[in-house]
Amino acid sequence: MSLIPYHGGTSIIAANGDVRWGTVGGAQYVLSSSSDVIIRLQQAVDASLLRGRFDDHDGADVSVFFEVNQIPTLLGLTVTGTGTFKDTTNTVSVVSTATVDVEFNQNAGMHGDSFRPVTWTVHMEAATASVVGDNWQPNVNGDEIQKITGDIDPNVSTDADQQWEMKRAREWSDMGWQCTVFGSTNAQIDTRLGAVTQDPTVTLTGTGFFEDVTNTMATVDGDDINFRCPSNTNGDEPSVNGCGFLVDSAVGFIYWHYAATVTAARFLSPNGGQETATEADQEFECEEAARMENMQGRCFVFNENKTLHSRVNQSNGAAAITTTGTGLFHDATNIDDVDPTDDIACSMDAGSSSGEPEVHVIFEWGPVPVAERRPRRVEALVSRPSRAGRW
Repeated sequence: MSLIPYHGGTSIIAANGDVRWGTVGGAQYVLSSSSDVIIRLQQAVDASLLRGRFDDHDGADVSVFFEVNQIPTLLGLTVTGTGTFKDTTNTVSVVSTATVDVEFNQNAGMHGDSFRPVTWTVHMEAATASVVGDNWQPNVNGDEIQKITGDIDPNVSTDADQQWEMKRAREWSDMGWQCTVFGSTNAQIDTRLGAVTQDPTVTLTGTGFFEDVTNTMATVDGDDINFRCPSNTNGDEPSVNGCGFLVDSAVGFIYWHYAATVTAARFLSPNGGQETATEADQEFECEEAARMENMQGRCFVFNENKTLHSRVNQSNGAAAITTTGTGLFHDATNIDDVDPTDDIACSMDAGSSSGEPEVHVIFEWGPVPVAERRPRRVEALVSRPSRAGRW
């Protein structure tokens, strides 16, 4: 079993007594309905350790709930001000066919009340990893390409611009999408391996949940993977919630996104949003001994060389990449083994230019292999001979 963190989007201000719903593992927030952000994880999991950090709070308390099938559960927070709030008590069991999302509720507030989650995380314990993408509205007047995980880049038509490179051998299965907006023509979503269409694929024929539970895809070290929605001649634009995918290992992904003017060192937002100069706003607690490896950064907008680091307890970790242009940069060598109480983040070094780079970063995240785990100190009780009876 592995405990994998899933992050939500950051730095979205809700005002005037709003209720917002957020995507688990995605950057999307909506005001209208949780139906627009629900996803399925495609396996049974135990959800726990909901944590949120808020840098804006004015007025009424905010009730935060982890929702299953759009119903609030006991896993939740009461946000009474700024700072970090965490539920360390409640665990919720989620079956494989259930949907999940997170509700942020300040509807007891008045006009002018507001709140802003800088980061939030919920941990899922399962035997294998669920890989989730973000909410996507493909522009189907032409092929649209998208990452398998991380926030959405609209109107990208080239596979190489959205690929992540795999390190571990995996088998991918049970691809599923929740379609919330459907046009007049069926739409297809393909899995792409090395820019070639593979199974699983899903065909959207209306609103609702669509999945491929028959076909699987194997990837090995060095494979490049992404999604594609092929061109639709009628120009209909479906809207789909984050993909659920199963992989036959307990190793998932964590994702950071950076896009802002920078001359000082900055800390990236988990799963999109805004970077900050304050590391505590962007870090999260591991909750389990784990390994971060295979750091990758895809630079979409380049203005000067920049080095990005893994961060552990507000110090540089072992992994680092330096962007020297647009494209994919990779540290396949260095790893960071972290403990349950460690706080981790991702940083970008200061630069001399005031331009706006855009870099997306992922790490593979999972348990440390048993053979490589650090030995624990064992306190031995030593029995000494009695001195009784000695002359």
